[in-house]
Amino acid sequence: MQDITSGLVKDPADVLDRQKCLDALAALRHAKWFQARANGLQSCVIIIRILRDLCQRVPTWSAFPSWAMELLVEKAISSASGPLSPGDALRRVFECISSGILLSGGPGLMDPCEKNSTDTLSTITEQQKEDITSSAQVLWAGTTDF
Repeated sequence: MQDITSGLVKDPADVLDRQKCLDALAALRHAKWFQARANGLQSCVIIIRILRDLCQRVPTWSAFPSWAMELLVEKAISSASGPLSPGDALRRVFECISSGILLSGGPGLMDPCEKNSTDTLSTITEQQKEDITSSAQVLWAGTTDF
């Protein structure tokens, strides 16, 4: 009988890093999900571009993970009763964030592409979630003054 240790087998030098491969597969699942769900929604891509710009320009928003933002925008727009103009879609997204969806105790943003329950906001702190929520409340209030 062979002695089986705890699986300590040394990988050859030319084997790809396991975590990098898993991350690449997750990115592929995200891209396929986006193409199937979000790409065809009116105003969705426009709003994502606006929020990405906001994340680059405003330090408070820089912590917002891109994948979580894409999920949030898709959920906000797809849950509307009909097609939304870009302005209405942006207001709806700010309204969702303002309501506390990012905060602990809220519904959160679970990754639909993973088998296990995975929170897409696990990489940001509670303070960052509160800061983004507060900023969205100010921005949302500014979009309703017309």
